[in-house]
Amino acid sequence: MPRSDRVARLFEAAGTGEILTIVYDGGSQPGTKRDVTVLDVQDDGTDRAKMRALCLATGRPKLFFLDKVTIVDPDHAAPVYRAELESRPERQRERRTRRKSSGMTVTVDSRGWGKNTQPAQSQVSRWRWLWRATVALLALFGLIQLIAGVTK
Repeated sequence: MPRSDRVARLFEAAGTGEILTIVYDGGSQPGTKRDVTVLDVQDDGTDRAKMRALCLATGRPKLFFLDKVTIVDPDHAAPVYRAELESRPERQRERRTRRKSSGMTVTVDSRGWGKNTQPAQSQVSRWRWLWRATVALLALFGLIQLIAGVTK
């Protein structure tokens, strides 16, 4: 099916809420077929055009690049997308948080790559408390100076 026909078919399915069977040549299980309900199509005419669709196997909305989508019949020979493989820890790219003894938090994804180093919450709370105490003392000191200046 030519790209323009495929995009027109996806726009039509988005408008009617029709369930489509697609083969997606990307993601965690490339080449598998899955049933989706198209939510939105963003076609700017480039190879980065995409659609947002509700994957019926997982029940979650997902993003699909149109150049990797093929619309097929439900009885197509491609293997079926297996949602249970998505929940395996080695398949997920969920980020976990580890605390270091230095009071910093390092966010690490499932492959072990570190991302977004930031102060740990307890360290931030301590600094916030110290700042508030300093401001309160300065305000009290200013009030005392004001009273002392008025009474002279």
